[in-house]
Amino acid sequence: MASILVGIFGVVLLETGKFRSVLIIVWALNGFFQSPGGPGSYSTIARWTPNKQRGRWLGIWNVSHNIGGAVAGVLALWGQMYFLMEMFLGCLLFLLLLHF
Repeated sequence: MASILVGIFGVVLLETGKFRSVLIIVWALNGFFQSPGGPGSYSTIARWTPNKQRGRWLGIWNVSHNIGGAVAGVLALWGQMYFLMEMFLGCLLFLLLLHF
């Protein structure tokens, strides 16, 4: 499903040429559909943890998104280097030659 939506998004961007307006609309829709998750997760943590430990667990919850994003980036880079090292080096060489 995600690949279909990304494909549609790419075709719309290429065909219309209105990159900024489409990106603003998609970003607004992203925020609209993700916004109900915050209050639900905070109320769940608040109900499951004692008052003295609530700040710690809410802090861990907030940091987990940043740590998860960093770990996902490292894993993606490792997967690319492990499985597609030749392609990675070829792209790097192309970018270096393009730059100079």
